[in-house]
Amino acid sequence: MKKYWFKISLLFLFGIWACHPAQEEKQEDETTPEPFEIPEGFELLKNIEMIPFCLPFPEKVFKRDFSKPYPKGKHVLLSSDGNINLIFEGTFIDVPFDNLFEKYLDDLSEITADKLRAEEFSKNQFKLSWEKDGSIIWLKKWRVDDNEVVTARIEYSKAKDKRVNELIALLSKLDFPSCEYIIENKIPEVVMTPKEELAEFKNKYESKWKEKPQAFPSKEASIIKIYELDCEGDCDRAEFTHRVSKGENIDAEELNDFLDILKNPDSYSESGAACYSPKFGIVLYDAEGVPFDFMSLCLDCNNYQTYPDNIDVEIKDETKYALSRDARRKLRNILEIKWSGRNLTTSFFSLAI
Repeated sequence: MKKYWFKISLLFLFGIWACHPAQEEKQEDETTPEPFEIPEGFELLKNIEMIPFCLPFPEKVFKRDFSKPYPKGKHVLLSSDGNINLIFEGTFIDVPFDNLFEKYLDDLSEITADKLRAEEFSKNQFKLSWEKDGSIIWLKKWRVDDNEVVTARIEYSKAKDKRVNELIALLSKLDFPSCEYIIENKIPEVVMTPKEELAEFKNKYESKWKEKPQAFPSKEASIIKIYELDCEGDCDRAEFTHRVSKGENIDAEELNDFLDILKNPDSYSESGAACYSPKFGIVLYDAEGVPFDFMSLCLDCNNYQTYPDNIDVEIKDETKYALSRDARRKLRNILEIKWSGRNLTTSFFSLAI
């Protein structure tokens, strides 16, 4: 009996909306969607098959699934850990959009009872969520035309998954899944050669840092890139002179995870090696693409360097100067889990720990 009262209450609310004057409905149809800017870290999936649409997804979380021949206009994306399934799809319908909402209530209320939630519905979109077989399913449908709809469907296992919550929040705010109204917030790219980067650093920042020592990082970066290096012995400014990869963008949160290990006093021991052959470097750039801070790391030699010399990560006990075995293991884990596959070769990850 409970599920029937639940369905009736949803249909009652739906009926209130359906009784709005026709004139108001016409005004809603004529409203031009506001431009919608997606945040950094999100990529647009642009579909041109069947029903054209654009929808954002976090590029570091999902990868396209090409293991099956999906129908035209349907795109399946899977999280790297396999815990999240995301589907974007454009389809034709043979019933009015409001009837489609009612049909979903009919079908789902029979199998989910009080676990079904109608989060939002209007003339041009509706959202539902329910539980099934231990998974949580979130769904949103947009009316593109009288017989055209676009669907976003997320199936996941953890109710408090930060990655899912951020995606749901973004899709919930999106009023219309059109490429015309969605603005991509692209991360700026570095356009200079390594030699030009170093020259620009000397011209813009080197004298300032020598006059006034700073903590690393000295300010917020517009671009942060990780590079693989090939240095044996004394390599002056290897972050620029010995790059062997094009590098990949990382975000401030990833950099902070890395630096938290370096700032921990327990990450250091008194023993170290005299060698320094860094295999990895991080460069921080300003809004103009000019580097202002950079560092390199050598896990073989248990050490790292920042440049200029007077910019350093804060260490409470300066008598302990070499990275401990446990710190190197943690650093390697971060690199393997977060940064593997970003144009970094496997040789970097095979360094001794």
